[in-house]
Amino acid sequence: MSIEKDIAIERVREVRHRISAQFGHDTKRMIDHYIELQKKYADRLEPVTKRDENPTAEVMAKQ
Repeated sequence: MSIEKDIAIERVREVRHRISAQFGHDTKRMIDHYIELQKKYADRLEPVTKRDENPTAEVMAKQ
């Protein structure tokens, strides 16, 4: 892995840790917060569609 990728991954981990800390590293509190955000901004989100059962097979077939 390149140094740039290592730095980018480390930055993502730092941000994720800070976000987790805002919720006392309590996964349930954090998930509840994100669920409330989904409700608040539902009009801005794309609807969920059923994904293909085996997306890898479709990708492989195109090659």
